[in-house]
Amino acid sequence: MKVVRLGSWLRAQWRWLVAGVVVAHASLSLLYSVATPIWEGPDELGHYRHVRFVARNLSLPTPEDSTTALDQLTHPPMYYVFTGLLTAWVDTSDNLKPVENPFAATGTMEGGANQFVHSDAESFPYRGTVLAVHLARAVSVLLGSLVVLITYHLGRSIFPSRYDVAFGAMVINAFAPSFLFMSSVINNDIMVTLFCSLGLLFSVRVLRGGPRLKDLLALGASTGLAILSKYNAVALIPVVAICVALAVIEVVRRRQSLRLPLVGAAALLISALAVSGWWFLRSVALFGTPITRSPRILSRLLADLREPAEGFRKIDWQLLPEGVSYFFKSYWASFGWGNILAESWLYALMGILCLAAFCGLMIFFLSKSSRSAKWSAALLLLAFVLFSLLAIYRTLVVDDSILRGRYALPTVSGASVLLSLGVVQLTPRRLGRLPILFVGVGMLIIGLIAPFRYIAPVYARPPIISVEQAAREAIPLGYRFGEELQLLGYRVDVERGRIGEFVPVTLYWRALSAMEQNYTVGLSLLDPEGNHHGQAASFPGRGNYATSLWKEGEVVMDTYHVRVARTYPAPGLVRYYVAVYAYPQGDHLVVRDSAGEEVGHAAIFGVLPVQDAKQPQYHVQHTLQYELGERAALVGYDLGEGLQSTVHACFTLYWQALEEMTEDYTVFVHIVDEQGQTVAQIDSPPRGGYYPTSYWQEGEVVPDERCISPDAKLSAGTYRVFAGMYLLENMQRLPVVDVEGTPAPEDRCFVLEWELTSPRTRQFMPLVLR
Repeated sequence: MKVVRLGSWLRAQWRWLVAGVVVAHASLSLLYSVATPIWEGPDELGHYRHVRFVARNLSLPTPEDSTTALDQLTHPPMYYVFTGLLTAWVDTSDNLKPVENPFAATGTMEGGANQFVHSDAESFPYRGTVLAVHLARAVSVLLGSLVVLITYHLGRSIFPSRYDVAFGAMVINAFAPSFLFMSSVINNDIMVTLFCSLGLLFSVRVLRGGPRLKDLLALGASTGLAILSKYNAVALIPVVAICVALAVIEVVRRRQSLRLPLVGAAALLISALAVSGWWFLRSVALFGTPITRSPRILSRLLADLREPAEGFRKIDWQLLPEGVSYFFKSYWASFGWGNILAESWLYALMGILCLAAFCGLMIFFLSKSSRSAKWSAALLLLAFVLFSLLAIYRTLVVDDSILRGRYALPTVSGASVLLSLGVVQLTPRRLGRLPILFVGVGMLIIGLIAPFRYIAPVYARPPIISVEQAAREAIPLGYRFGEELQLLGYRVDVERGRIGEFVPVTLYWRALSAMEQNYTVGLSLLDPEGNHHGQAASFPGRGNYATSLWKEGEVVMDTYHVRVARTYPAPGLVRYYVAVYAYPQGDHLVVRDSAGEEVGHAAIFGVLPVQDAKQPQYHVQHTLQYELGERAALVGYDLGEGLQSTVHACFTLYWQALEEMTEDYTVFVHIVDEQGQTVAQIDSPPRGGYYPTSYWQEGEVVPDERCISPDAKLSAGTYRVFAGMYLLENMQRLPVVDVEGTPAPEDRCFVLEWELTSPRTRQFMPLVLR
């Protein structure tokens, strides 16, 4: 199809295109709903409880009915009444009780993204409570589809002849991943979005067509219904007020009668109060305040309005950068409880779209477009700004760095129209409608892949495999945890750990019996002295396959990601420490090894070398140049700050691996007096056994601190310090040569001279190589 014909084709086929986009949005929303386990939308369990309360009692909740932090019974009632009446017929006598995942709130998803444990009872075909949840979600799908349709009409109302602007706005709205997700779960955001979108639509009609009574009545009713859906709709009130004021100004400018606009404004106010006023009166009577939710924010807002300077002083502005970043990301693509985000490339594309739209909008406002069109676009922009500012204020007031993009969802129709308008305005004439069509196709592709790439994998159970496969893949162990579990083996997919990074450890479990208890698996990294340096604790499957769901004989391949703590003194070795216990009681299952011997309440196994995330650049105080058997080199040493101590003296040797070694060499340090006698000696593996030479990598520099014991009975005099390496099995030293290739006597590296003036004062004299 030629570019020049795209415009006429759009005009001819718009009805089918609009219907197709609405159907596609509804279908994708249902797909998102199926991919997302129940209760895994933002506060979905609380919203569901509110819905069922209305359906069961045919009344609204009172203060006594709100008993837990999980319920949402203090929200305005519109969404819950509507959804409750549509789903009241479902029999929920199965009384399915959600089981919380106590490790989901880590913020890093190490304990799982799922807030709840999900059993096979949630599988299709749906019954009882699960059916009620999915039907309530279907109501959200319906509401989201209506929003998409309103977005199209909003674009047409501003630009009656610009089908491309309206269609572009529609597809941006319909296929934005976050909007698809919010259209697929139980939440009141989708209903307030519906009525705010209607409010913006009627506001534009008032601006474009004048203050007609029917539009003002509809605008008032939409505003009242929006507030009756969620309190953040109060941000729509200034938009409505400015809209009416602009319409009245236009009437005055045209020297027309003010009677109709004033009557219409009164009708708007009356309709808004008639729809929502009763709720505020009820709230005052029962709750003692017109706002039943977040009264702290309301009282703070009123106080800040009285004393703005004091309010600004109390705000923690440091929260804003992180909050705005998350706001942008979660506005476009955020799933679960806001803890599942997309990849950076998706946000980069959305950023490019927003930047292009912004440039196009600047061109539009500077163009010769009609004043009413510019006012309408400015009104949509104002609505987005006001809702965003309200969200920012709420975040800063409660000291919460999580600035959720869904707080701006009520303006999604207006924002989509502005984005589409900006792209179309920026498009060169010779390209016609191609760019906005590409945007639409791109949004459709992104919306389609999101549930498969970002949602379903996060909630997937770990693989169930055969014993034979476990034997092929895993390093065998055979530990038994009580009479319930056996740890068949493990696998680590990295050769080395790095400070601050995750180590993926796969454990191969076998269920010895069915379990009623949801056991916690704790995995940590131990240094050679038994100190913990990084740990992960969760239900198996990162919370997706709790042990109460396991069947006897199942072999579960479960991967854990343990972050190496920044406190670990790298380089060195760690071992794996695995315990199974009941949380929060802390009762551990007793562990027995493969021979049946009890080993305590944890299995300790394996070895993993750990390095710094980046190769450290050591600033060696005193350089040396010795080679030891072409295996290693002594490249220098540092003198510690406590070298003048009367208790003991320490210094650090710097070794460098010239090649990878298979043997573990022992480092010796000799203190030799003026007569050439060795009067003190320090023999131990490098770094006190933390990092044996068989783990050194070619070219790696390894610091090795050595301390002279205060028990060494040394008299005043001059001492020399020598160092070297030997193999403990045969006591054979590595041959030493200096920088000129001359063999060192006794295969020892001369490090430094030490002048001891008295037994309580030690002074080191560094060796200077010429």
